Amino acid sequence: MREAFNVFDQNGDGFITMDELRTMLVALGIRQGQGAATLDDCGRMVGQVDRNDEGRVDFSEFKQMMRSRHLNQKAIGDAAAAPILDG
Repeated sequence: MREAFNVFDQNGDGFITMDELRTMLVALGIRQGQGAATLDDCGRMVGQVDRNDEGRVDFSEFKQMMRSRHLNQKAIGDAAAAPILDG
């Protein structure tokens, strides 16, 4: 799971920001074109798992999010209904 986190944490600072999340959603083909994830969408996603209200996701919060195996469809739309990772 650490390897997956490191893919999202593009600058290696130990956190996933809204910008990094948005970049990865587009890169993974989850939200593109007119339905592209906005920073507001990503902010809502981060806010759902950001237990300490830093505005970013640390590894512990990322593990929790991945274990739940779903993201709020209201935050990113129906295109993200499929799981991002197996295991």
